[in-house]
Amino acid sequence: MKNPLPANLALALLLAAPLASAETPASEPTPAPAPAPAPAPTTANAIGTITAAKERVELDRKMSVDYSYAADTSLVLVVHGVEMNGAAATGPKQAVGGELRVQGNQIKILPKEIYGEKGAVETVKVFSVRYIIPKLQPGIYRLLHDDSAAEGEDRVIDISLDLRKPVKKTLIVSGKTVSPPPPPAPAPPPAPVIREDP
Repeated sequence: MKNPLPANLALALLLAAPLASAETPASEPTPAPAPAPAPAPTTANAIGTITAAKERVELDRKMSVDYSYAADTSLVLVVHGVEMNGAAATGPKQAVGGELRVQGNQIKILPKEIYGEKGAVETVKVFSVRYIIPKLQPGIYRLLHDDSAAEGEDRVIDISLDLRKPVKKTLIVSGKTVSPPPPPAPAPPPAPVIREDP
């Protein structure tokens, strides 16, 4: 006859059996944790503010720039006719993201949409966007406003602004349409293999 289990081990096994049966059966899947909520839209990278929005009209594709340069050396630009995704106006504080930088006598603005919680929509609208550049030294500046990073027709405004003294002006401009980049060139055919008979 075989040695029976020690009494304390047998008791431990008997007590553990009801606990094991009370646990969730292995065949039931453990529920997955809830996905983390999407980050709230932020205006941390805002460079401008939407001041007006209208539906896109094919025949009216004009752009204009209102600008005022004050004695305190701040420049306020309002660019009218910027095409972006229609949901751009739903973002927090109607902010516009992208890049705005001043290098020497060049002001470069590359606007991009900041969406609200629901994201982009299927429509494109035409916006007026206000940018404020504080502490800009007097001089003649080249303004380059390129909305290629935003949805809609890609257009570039490239104009000169005379900011040698306080001024307030409106300029009607034709935003040059930016051509899409050309498709990549096809790979050259492989070189023929020439075999010589021995």
